[in-house]
Amino acid sequence: MTQQELLKKLIDNLAKGYSNGLIVVGQTGIGKTETTLQALREMKLNEKEHYFYLANYITPRGFLEVLEEVNKLNEPKILVLDYIENTLRSIATLGILKGAIWEAGGRRRVFWRTNRDKIEIEFFGKVIILLNYFNIKNPV
Repeated sequence: MTQQELLKKLIDNLAKGYSNGLIVVGQTGIGKTETTLQALREMKLNEKEHYFYLANYITPRGFLEVLEEVNKLNEPKILVLDYIENTLRSIATLGILKGAIWEAGGRRRVFWRTNRDKIEIEFFGKVIILLNYFNIKNPV
C-alpha cells in the first residue's frame, strides 16, 4: 500500500466516524493536500457542502467561527486545516482545537470567554490537519 493509498484509507475511516481527527505530517510537495482533496472528491464530497478547507493562518476567534460554519455542513462535516504551523503556536488556538477533537463526557465542547464574548460551541465535525513539520521542541 502506498502512502497516498494509506492516507485515503485514513480519511475514509475519519469520514465514517472512526475518529474525530487526523494529523498528517510530511515534507512540502509530497502530495498531502492533493491526496486529501482527491480522497474527499472520490467520496463524492463537495467543498462548502461537506467539508471546509482552510490554509495558512487563522486567529483563535476566527477559528471558533470556522467551527460554527463546519457544524452547518452536511455529513461528514470535515474541516481541513492546511499549512497552519504558525497558527498552532497559539495556546488559545490549541485549546480550541483540543475541545473540538477530544470528547469530555461524550461531547466535544469549545468555550471562549472574554469581557465581550461568552461563547460555547458543541462541535460535531471532524478535523484533518496537514503539516509540513511538527516542532516537538515547541513547549505548547
